[in-house]
Amino acid sequence: MPSDDQRDRTDLRPSRRAPAVPAPTLPTIRVGGFIVREGRVLLVRQHRGADPSAPDYWLLPGGGLEFGETLAEALIREAAEELGVDVLPSRPIALIESISPEPDYPKHVVHVVLAARLSENTAGPLAPHDQDVLEVGFFSAHELQGLRLRPPFASDLRRFLEALPDGVEYLGRMW
Repeated sequence: MPSDDQRDRTDLRPSRRAPAVPAPTLPTIRVGGFIVREGRVLLVRQHRGADPSAPDYWLLPGGGLEFGETLAEALIREAAEELGVDVLPSRPIALIESISPEPDYPKHVVHVVLAARLSENTAGPLAPHDQDVLEVGFFSAHELQGLRLRPPFASDLRRFLEALPDGVEYLGRMW
């Protein structure tokens, strides 16, 4: 068995293995809540990163799944952080894959949309509780048309306002 000195020298020898290549950016999972009040869907307005010239966009309230969380737990946590509200998630209704076509913006997000409702103790207007949320609003099917929505699935949200799908709908790749 080599001594500690021999082991140290062995570890310092140049490796014949190929140099380490940084791991690619891994996909993330984002849970969004499809929350309806009086026939209108709840959306939050955010801004993309630090680039002030990038346009704002609207999306379902929610956020990234953390290790060890269920989808429902993540939605409950995110709604409390973003809006200061309690939500009651029920079931997944849609799945969307967003993969950036921009080489300088390596992003791959798998969106899982859960049907949910605000808890009964939530009344009145909602307001942002997170610096990333610029605005909160409820939107009718007609109002969804003019919004910059991420992912761009306004037509699906309009359908869901009419009736939730029976199962989980795979909506495909949308950026």
